[in-house]
Formats: sequence, C-alpha cells, structure tokens
Amino acid sequence: MSKTDVLTKTDLIEAIATHPSIRRIAEGGGPTRKSAAKVAEDIARVAVESLEEVTREALVLGRGLNLRGVLRLDVAPVAERLVRLPSGEQRTIPAHRTVKARVSDALKAKVAATPA
Repeated sequence: MSKTDVLTKTDLIEAIATHPSIRRIAEGGGPTRKSAAKVAEDIARVAVESLEEVTREALVLGRGLNLRGVLRLDVAPVAERLVRLPSGEQRTIPAHRTVKARVSDALKAKVAATPA
C-alpha cells in the first residue's frame, strides 16, 4: 500500500488481492466440486467483505479513500463545541473525528441525467 493519506483504487486492489480469503480462493483452497457460479459468488462475497474491511481500517487510521470518478472519503477533525439543549442546559461536545463523503461531479451528472 502506498504511504499517502488517501487509499487509491490501486491500493484497494492490492489490499484486496492480498487478503487471506482471496488468496485461499485463488489457490483453490476449498471444495473442488463447486460450480462456476458458486465460485464466482464466493469470490464476489469475499471481495466485497474485503473492501469493507480495508475501507474501515483505513478510515480508523485516519486515511482517506479515493475511487476516482465515483467517491472520496476523508477523515476530518471536528472541534469541541458548546450546544444548548431544548431544556436550556448547555453541554460540551468533545473534539472528535468524522468521515466526510464527496461524490464525484461526473457521477452526480450521470445520475441527474438518468430519467426517474
């Protein structure tokens, strides 16, 4: 994986390709009598689960994720702030991090151009 603050498509491919479950399937580890459809389903399931895991790990470590032309996820700091409750009581919300998502302009344009 590259050492930048943002995971790219190439980084994701590398991380998923080296995931132990993907390696096991690629090396033929498993029952040999599976149909091609079942093998394809297993690979797809493991790929999606691996993507979830890699994304989660990257965000927890404070790294972003960039799927060019689709989506960008970034971890952003949120400052401590004072809020007033409906009862009039004031509370302090501590500083923390949050995930910000940005959908690409190209994808937004394609979605907007598609009839409802």
